[in-house]
Amino acid sequence: INAFIPIYSINIKLRLPPFFMEQMKVLIVDDNKQVRELLRDYLPNSFDEIVECSDGGEAVSFFKKHRPDWVLMDWEMPKMNGIKAIRQIIAE
Repeated sequence: INAFIPIYSINIKLRLPPFFMEQMKVLIVDDNKQVRELLRDYLPNSFDEIVECSDGGEAVSFFKKHRPDWVLMDWEMPKMNGIKAIRQIIAE
């Protein structure tokens, strides 16, 4: 895992050389659809795959199966918050 970033701290576009992004998967986790769309717009189109989940439990399941390179996780979500999800992901 390269990073867990609280979504409120992202205020600039992510700039990585194209060869880094060609085979990278990014997982965006937030219960607010508009925030997920905003984050997707900030990410360069050259990422191999950008996937969205709406809660921490969904993110844990996705992570187990697909092992994304980057995870952008909200901290406060109704079903399972980001902190619990991060702890489960790291524990496994």
